Amino acid sequence: MSAKHSRKVAAVSEAVLNLFTNYSWPGNVRELRNTLERAVIVCDSGMVETKHLPPAFGHAPLHTAANDPDAVRLGVGTTVGEAEKMLILKTLESTSNNKTRAAEILGISLKTLHNKLKEYGSGSASDAAPGKEES
Repeated sequence: MSAKHSRKVAAVSEAVLNLFTNYSWPGNVRELRNTLERAVIVCDSGMVETKHLPPAFGHAPLHTAANDPDAVRLGVGTTVGEAEKMLILKTLESTSNNKTRAAEILGISLKTLHNKLKEYGSGSASDAAPGKEES
């Protein structure tokens, strides 16, 4: 990025690395790339520092379930098990039932996802087949 924008930025400060490590990156790798590219462009020294990051970096606005069709809305009294099931099923729905992608998004293994679906009674017989990985 430094060469692409004719800059002489060679490093990222430890403070920026800590922010990057602790940030959830809701925009995934695209957000990381865009944030870093912006920082390189505005950087006035050889090292990207926190002052080079976007002003609201790290303070992602909260999405309200009422406005977000992909949100999972949980009522008070929802058990952790029920919440987990709702999240897994909503994630599967959002990936058009792509179990491999859903497992990646959820941060669980494909085997764990298959086991959860079997537990919920949502999986077909082919879902429970050992070694079967679907996309």
